[in-house]
Amino acid sequence: MNNILDILKNKNPEFYNKLKKAFDEASYELRTDEGMQTTIIADDIQLTSHHDRMHCAEYRCRKLDLNEPVSIYGMGLGDEIRYILEKNPKANINLFILNEALFYFLVQNIEDFTDLLATNVNLIIADDDTPYVKNSIIIPSEVYIDFPHNNKIKIKLANILDYDFASVHSTNRILRFSVDNLNMNKAAKIFDRIKPLNNDDINALKADEYIVLASGPSLKDNIEKIKELQSKGIKTVAVDTALACLNNYNIIPDIIVSHDPIVYVQFKNLILKNKDNFKNTFLICSAHSEQAFIEDYPGPIKYIFDDNDVKIVPEIDCELKNFIKFAGSVLLETTAILKRVSPKKIHLFGCDFAYKGNTTHAGNLYNEVSEKDTKKNYGSFIKILCNDGQYQNTLKSFALYRDYLEADIKSSPNTEYINYSKTGAIIKGAKLG
Repeated sequence: MNNILDILKNKNPEFYNKLKKAFDEASYELRTDEGMQTTIIADDIQLTSHHDRMHCAEYRCRKLDLNEPVSIYGMGLGDEIRYILEKNPKANINLFILNEALFYFLVQNIEDFTDLLATNVNLIIADDDTPYVKNSIIIPSEVYIDFPHNNKIKIKLANILDYDFASVHSTNRILRFSVDNLNMNKAAKIFDRIKPLNNDDINALKADEYIVLASGPSLKDNIEKIKELQSKGIKTVAVDTALACLNNYNIIPDIIVSHDPIVYVQFKNLILKNKDNFKNTFLICSAHSEQAFIEDYPGPIKYIFDDNDVKIVPEIDCELKNFIKFAGSVLLETTAILKRVSPKKIHLFGCDFAYKGNTTHAGNLYNEVSEKDTKKNYGSFIKILCNDGQYQNTLKSFALYRDYLEADIKSSPNTEYINYSKTGAIIKGAKLG
C-alpha cells in the first residue's frame, strides 16, 4: 500500500473502505498504451491522450476560473489536477470519483499520485445526488468506463458533454418546420379563430388527480390499470403520439397535448384514427403545430406559444407568451401544464425514457430499430437503469428529458407522482405503482 492509501485509511476509514470494497468487487481489463506518452486503457477506453497529455489538460481547463472552487468529474491520470495546481497552487479542487475501483487501482499503482492527492484536493465519491456546477470539467473517458456504475450521474455528465445532441442539434432540425407552420397558420388566420391557453382554462382543469399517458413502450402493458383509474373518474391527459396505442384499446383521453411541428404529417392515420371520438377532448397544441392538424381536429382547441413563436408571428404577442414553460419533449409540456393545475396526484404511464428491447414507442409509431440504425441516426446508445433492475438502451435526449422531469417533480412537493412504467427508467421522486 502506498502513502496516499495509508493517509486515506487513517483519516477516513469509511471512505477508504468504500474504495477498497469497490476494488475487490470490480474487474477491469487494464493495459498501458504507448504513443508520444504513456497512458492507460481501461476496458478498451483510453484514459488520456497519449500524444501531449498536459496540452490536452490545458485545453480542457481553459475556461475555468482557478480563483474559485473547481470541480473535476473523474480523475483520468490526474493531468488536469496537475495543470490547475501548477497555475494556482492554492486552488480549491473538488474531485468527484466516478469509478471507485479504478481510482483505487490508479492510486495504488502510480507513484506520482501521492503528492498530488495529498494537497488541497477534496475527494468525493459521486452518487445520484452529485450536483453539476459550472466551474468544472468532465473527464470523458471515466464517464463511459463501467457505465452501469453511478449510472445516473454518468448519464447526466454524458448529456452535458454532448449537449448539442439533445438541444442545439434537435432545435435546428425542427426550426424550419416551426417557422413554416407559424407562417401558414398566420396566413390561414388560425390565430384569429383559436385563442391561447389562459388562467380560466387552468382553473377549469382543476382536479385532485390526473392520469398522464405518454408513448413509451410500456404503455400497452398497463391498459387495464389505465381503464381502472378512468372508471374512477380520474381525468386523463395524453401526449399526441400515445394515441397510436390508445386508439387500439378505445381509450379516449380528456385532454391531448401536442407540440412537435411535424407529428401530424408523420402519424396522421395513427393519431386521429376515428377522429369523431375526440369531439369532447380538449386539444392543447403549439402555435407552431401543423395547420392540417388544427383544421382537422374536431374538438375544442387552445394553443400555447413562447418567445420564439412571437419572433416569427408578432401578431400573437400578448401577456400569455411563455404561459407554460418547459424544456424538451411533449411529455414535459404535459407535466408542465399539470404543474399549473396542481393536482394532488399524477399517475404516469408510458413515461419510460428507455427502449424495451428494440422498441422505442408504443403503438407502432416506429419500426423496431437495430443498434446499428440507432447509432447511425442518433449517436451512441446510453444504458439506463430501469425499474425492473435491468439496463436498457436509450437515447441521450430521452435521458435528458428524464432529468428535466425529475427537476419538475422535486419542485412540486405538494403533488405525488406515481410511475407505472415498470420496465422504464427509474424516475427519482416518483413512487413506483
